[in-house]
Amino acid sequence: MNARHASELFIDIGGTNIRISRGVIDGLGEIEHFKTQEFSDLKGVLSKYKSKYAEEQVETVYAAVAAPVVGDRAKLTNADFFVCADDVTAIYTGADTTVINDGEALAWQFANEEALDIRYIQRGAKSDYVNNLIVAPGTGLAAAAFFGDPVKPRVIGTEYGHVRPAPSSALQSDLFNFFFERDEYLSAETLVSGPGLFNIYKALSAKNGATGAAIDPKEIVAAAIEKTDENATQATDIFLTLLGSICGDLALTFSADRVCIAGNLILAMMPLLENSAIVNEFTNKGRMSHLVSATGFGILEVEEPVLAGLYAFSRNDVL
Repeated sequence: MNARHASELFIDIGGTNIRISRGVIDGLGEIEHFKTQEFSDLKGVLSKYKSKYAEEQVETVYAAVAAPVVGDRAKLTNADFFVCADDVTAIYTGADTTVINDGEALAWQFANEEALDIRYIQRGAKSDYVNNLIVAPGTGLAAAAFFGDPVKPRVIGTEYGHVRPAPSSALQSDLFNFFFERDEYLSAETLVSGPGLFNIYKALSAKNGATGAAIDPKEIVAAAIEKTDENATQATDIFLTLLGSICGDLALTFSADRVCIAGNLILAMMPLLENSAIVNEFTNKGRMSHLVSATGFGILEVEEPVLAGLYAFSRNDVL
């Protein structure tokens, strides 16, 4: 094993899970999983990780965080968890540490076009994908843009998950009012995320006077695929419609050549895409519909996209 790779750690810090992988000569090594709620900071996670890999020498650490990053510090948006570079050096003395937003990490995957595994649901009319967007519904909703300058590519992260969405149908208006009546701040990730899918399902169950049987997003998706729960079917339809609309909004905002959706939630929903309105809502932008119709739109088929993005980030001269 190459010493440079053996001395690197890549850490994906999300609101639900934390994943750690060593760098190996051709990519990422074995991934260790931790539950975010079991820790209060990165120091505790790394202490447990090191107890298993005490012999490892770690010289460089790349961490992606589901939160805005200020300097080398962040507090998770959807969990009571803190991250700072000092947490790393407390466990690995002298380690060179870089902390970035998880959306930015996701976007760096576009730096290596040949390694991308994309299932297109709309090819679009563009032959070169210079400006790219990544959208990832998970515990929250991440979004970032990649501008592929051949000399020095650039990534711009966003906090789009906290923007207020707009309804595009009477049914969506009723759904939005359900949350407004409860004095809740209705952000994009209130609806378009794993917890958001469950929020939609609960709202529909209440509206339809039925108690939903599903207890988490995985069960909702499974019930929709198997067509055993009408509320689950309707919830996933609304979710995909909103997701398509958000992706189209971002495509116009950043003049994107291509938009990709990433994460385990959208991968689980793949069987539902063909009969959904996701592409129609992506392109339904009034007088600007022709622009979005020319934009590539697909699903990034990577199971650990944040770690993959961190690895791509580490291999680009951006620090």
